[in-house]
Amino acid sequence: RRKAQEDAARAEREKYKHLFGELPVIRSLPGDRQGRKFTRVGALNKTLIGEKVLVRARVHKFTGSGNLCFMFLRDQHFTVQIAIAKSETVPKALVTFASKIPKESLVDVTALVSAPKVEGGLVTSATQQEVELVAESIFVMSQANPVPVQITDLETPQPLLDEQDRLVAEIDSRMEPHLEIIRAIDAKGTAGKTQVADAVKNMSEKRAAVEKQKVLVQKLQAELAEAEKLVVQLAEAAEAAEASLRNVKAE
Repeated sequence: RRKAQEDAARAEREKYKHLFGELPVIRSLPGDRQGRKFTRVGALNKTLIGEKVLVRARVHKFTGSGNLCFMFLRDQHFTVQIAIAKSETVPKALVTFASKIPKESLVDVTALVSAPKVEGGLVTSATQQEVELVAESIFVMSQANPVPVQITDLETPQPLLDEQDRLVAEIDSRMEPHLEIIRAIDAKGTAGKTQVADAVKNMSEKRAAVEKQKVLVQKLQAELAEAEKLVVQLAEAAEAAEASLRNVKAE
């Protein structure tokens, strides 16, 4: 039974090998592109709606199952959504094949550019929000090996970033009255510090003036003591002169 399933799967892949599969290794030979024109993911916009494009990019992430799934392709920092749905031209085998392509694999996708069939008309989870691609064929150019950490694991969902911004803004609005009080206290504290500094400066100047007066007083006191000594000496000299005069008269 298992062999029968494998044979059926092999036959189906052979039947639709023109729509999906793995291509040979790129050798960068002149004839490899065979005149194919690629459209960069960053160039996809609503002016291309209705046109068929060929895109080469890496598988960024994948969602969905069954007969409908969505693949996101990444080229540099640009991303675009691709709808892969079972239809008359797209077999279920293509959808199954696409769902098993490892992330970061390099793929060539032929698709029709269309307007997103979502509420609001924008694919908010991709950079190219105005368009989505409807896949017609998918070929793996280089299959990626599994890695422990994917780029999608390092991404922060935009709703979470918006919620963080909202919380930060709410905290800022709540803290503003308290910050005003703190700023007022700081202003008063600065004014008080200025007044204290001025008072200390005035006190220092007055103390310096007092010290200067003390020095002047001490100098005057020293000069007064010298004058007193001189007066005493003059008085003694006068007494001695009077005594000598009296002795002369007595003789």
